Amino acid sequence: MASPLEISPLIEKVRIYNPRADFELIGRAYEFAAKAHEGQTRKSGEPYVTHPVAVAGVVADLHLDESSICAAILHDTVEDTETTVEELEGVFGETIARLVDGLTKLAKIQFKSNQQRQAENFRKMILAMSKDLRVILVKLADRLHNMRTLEHMREEKRRTIAQETIDIYAPLANRLGINAVKQELEDLSFRFLEAEDYDLLAQKVKNTRKEREQYTQSVIKGLEGLLGEHGLEVKVSGRPKHLYSIWNKMRRQGIDFDHVYDLLGFRILTETERDCYHALGLVHMEWRPIPGRFKDYIALPKANNYRSLHTAVIGPKGQRIEVQIRTREMHQVSEYGVAAHWQYKEGGSDSVSGDQEKFAWLQQLVKWQRELKDPDDFLDTMKMDLFSEDVYIFTPQGELRVLPRGSTPVDFAYMIHSEVGDRCSGSLVNGRMVQLNYQLRNGDMVEIITRGRESPNADWLRFVRTGKARNHIRAHQRRAQHQVALGLGKELLDKELKRYGDSFHKATKKGRLAAAAKQLGEKDVEALVAKVGFQTLHAGKAARSILPEGAVRLDSVADEKDRASKDLGSIMERMAKTLGDTLMGNRSGIRVDGLENVLVRTARCCQPLPGEAIIGFVTMGRGVSIHARTCKNMMSSDPGRVVDAYWDAKSGGGHSALVRVVCHNTSGKLADMSQVFSLRKINILSANCQASDDDTAVNDFEVVVNDSGQLRKALTALRALPGVISVERVRSV
Repeated sequence: MASPLEISPLIEKVRIYNPRADFELIGRAYEFAAKAHEGQTRKSGEPYVTHPVAVAGVVADLHLDESSICAAILHDTVEDTETTVEELEGVFGETIARLVDGLTKLAKIQFKSNQQRQAENFRKMILAMSKDLRVILVKLADRLHNMRTLEHMREEKRRTIAQETIDIYAPLANRLGINAVKQELEDLSFRFLEAEDYDLLAQKVKNTRKEREQYTQSVIKGLEGLLGEHGLEVKVSGRPKHLYSIWNKMRRQGIDFDHVYDLLGFRILTETERDCYHALGLVHMEWRPIPGRFKDYIALPKANNYRSLHTAVIGPKGQRIEVQIRTREMHQVSEYGVAAHWQYKEGGSDSVSGDQEKFAWLQQLVKWQRELKDPDDFLDTMKMDLFSEDVYIFTPQGELRVLPRGSTPVDFAYMIHSEVGDRCSGSLVNGRMVQLNYQLRNGDMVEIITRGRESPNADWLRFVRTGKARNHIRAHQRRAQHQVALGLGKELLDKELKRYGDSFHKATKKGRLAAAAKQLGEKDVEALVAKVGFQTLHAGKAARSILPEGAVRLDSVADEKDRASKDLGSIMERMAKTLGDTLMGNRSGIRVDGLENVLVRTARCCQPLPGEAIIGFVTMGRGVSIHARTCKNMMSSDPGRVVDAYWDAKSGGGHSALVRVVCHNTSGKLADMSQVFSLRKINILSANCQASDDDTAVNDFEVVVNDSGQLRKALTALRALPGVISVERVRSV
């Protein structure tokens, strides 16, 4: 039996907030885990059982029930020992066993890639948490303790775990409203991903601690006196922002630590909601508010149920400070999120079905994990929708809708209904017509204009923000491409069969097409025809399986290659016309030799710009892929599918390009480079700047240009800047 001393601090922690807990059950869980993990150690050399006990301590900090405590203690027994879920159920009951099963990774299944493994682990976790939210709460506690002890892992593993934490777990804690866990996960990830920046920033914050503490105490005393004079019972606290948020602000605004003026945040806890607004008025009377920095999350709560008033003011000595005002109940929700108010119903019903509105995001996540089979799509959708900041939008009827920040009218249309999104043709925002790529702002009133014959436009994928919009548009593309492939496959098969005196109609009528589909391992005739259309199955091979025995070819094969190329082009042109404007390349500014209204896409591998010599390649049922003539990845193995292509004289702007600048890491360099683009009216979509150990910095800019000439002039100007080492255009590979 394990020493009771190791479990006693946990027992006492639970006893403080839940004196009626089943402590005997917790003790048995500890003894079981200690025996199961006997002989196992962590990377630090400590007995392994210290980890699940520490995780249970974090769970206790969230004030969860004894089932959650036991699940935390037992969470690694199934994955890392010979214990089975059935054994746990026999000893501890169905609820605890289910929680542990939800926490267990899919360690015994072989996946094709780490991305697929990660996606499938999240799928299982999502399904488990949709039935019982305690799964994810224990999982967050597990990740938090792993991050606290991450220094014992090797460097590569540390970075991988820290990146996954900042990408998935910290935002998930934010969505669940558990602010304390979210901030610690962010700071710990920052520590291991950007070690030098972390150490430097931590030292700077430490160096100003004495002066900051004195200032903080004077502001707290001033606020308590001000609010007390007006009869408000409040509790005031103050502290610096956590390191990751400071670093993020420095990077986002391109400033150094000395220019971060709102390092301090103060919190006022009141008794009632009315007191919150009273306190806000008094703060604004005492200190001048900073325009644009007031947010009312009490009237308009965040999607995670966070409620508070936020404001920023010019405080004593002219220093900017942030002030949050909320009731004590709101603060409880802010710190513990869903753990603060989740009520487990009698009879063992732990699902979220009774809180549909509050957990609609979770139900959407469950839907996505069922629909999105591709692991990249699934993880991208999670990061895009679930983990973004919110923007608050109103319908013409005054109903509030919450969307991810950066959303557009198209995202709003799909939120209303998928059919509204599919038929969206325009939008009015606050009564004014806007482009469909307009980024919505808090308080906008949005009205969608629809037309019966409209359908999703592939161009929308360039700017939509929500997973729902993106998935519907992609689904429409897939359906349209499938129809193109069916038509193309039918024509290719018919032409091939006619060379033997046969036809597609005759073969279908006599059942030979169905027999060939079965022979070739396809589920039905449609799958066979589509495969020929997508050209993953050669029409000649398919035709030989369809033809009756003894069929004789009637024509010469001397010019077969040339004729096949012409047939392909002719058929693709007619098939493309059936798609209308939705997927056409007629606005791309590219002409393909001999083809009209064909689907045209610029290749990602080389991203050609107007002004560069280009060439086309007929792809698998998806139209023509346009490459730069110098592209090394140009697929030239089948000359019959290569076509000449040219930029139209009227080709428009809006072409993305990636520019990499390596320079000496000196102050003001980022501003100089940004000005080069600004002066040439080149929009910067994103910038990623990374400093190196040798006092240089690598700066990647994603920009939008009209043509190669405009980009070339910008590159020349960048090379002329002092301190610039190299400038190049990076083409995606």
